[in-house]
Amino acid sequence: MVGASGARSARRPAPGRGRPRRHVHAYRWSGDRRTYDQEGPRRPESPAFATNGCTPILIANWLLRPASAIAGTFHDVHDAVRWFEEEMTRAAPGFANPPEREPARLAAKLAHVAATLHRGGDAHAAWYLQATGYTTLDLITCSPNHRAPALPCPRVGKVVAAGRR
Repeated sequence: MVGASGARSARRPAPGRGRPRRHVHAYRWSGDRRTYDQEGPRRPESPAFATNGCTPILIANWLLRPASAIAGTFHDVHDAVRWFEEEMTRAAPGFANPPEREPARLAAKLAHVAATLHRGGDAHAAWYLQATGYTTLDLITCSPNHRAPALPCPRVGKVVAAGRR
């Protein structure tokens, strides 16, 4: 496409032409908090990054992990938020901090996640679990990601039209 100045301008491919339409990938991790504290393997430059299931330091870097790390893929923000709510509700009885289990606090977290996704952002939440556990839930926008638009979709050609995969 040529602009008024005569220079060519880049055009993003239409959905279905080179990139799948915008969607959200869901990721979860639970494990020992000492594993989470080891930052090296959580960085893409680490040889262990691709096989390390722990949440990356930069959450958009989940998109660099294999598609098998994806817990769900959603085209509809409401479906992504529903997944987050189900996962959070399932984990809440194990939260180490009792106030974080309170319904009002969980509802506020869910409202924040929904608002973030509606703005096109990525949502992240993490909680200490009883004993030495830690859990994270992440919803990452894709095709493109707002903070890292050059990151590839780990599921190109395998994106579901709606709901979970």
